[in-house]
Amino acid sequence: MSILKQEFKLAISSLLRLPGFSLTVITTLAATLAALAVVININYIYFVAQPTDAKVKSAVRACR
Repeated sequence: MSILKQEFKLAISSLLRLPGFSLTVITTLAATLAALAVVININYIYFVAQPTDAKVKSAVRACR
C-alpha cells in the first residue's frame, strides 16, 4: 500500500509542477471522451434504434 501512496504523491506533485500541461491533457481527454459519447449516441440513434414499419403504422393509427 505504501508504494501506491508514493506513486499517487508523485503523480500529484508532477501535475502541480506543470499546471499548463496538466490542463491541456485533462481538456484533451475530456473533449475526446465527449466526442466519443456523441458518436456512439448518433450511431445508436441512426442504426440501432430504428423502429420497424409495423410499429410506425400502429403509432400512426393511434394518433388519428
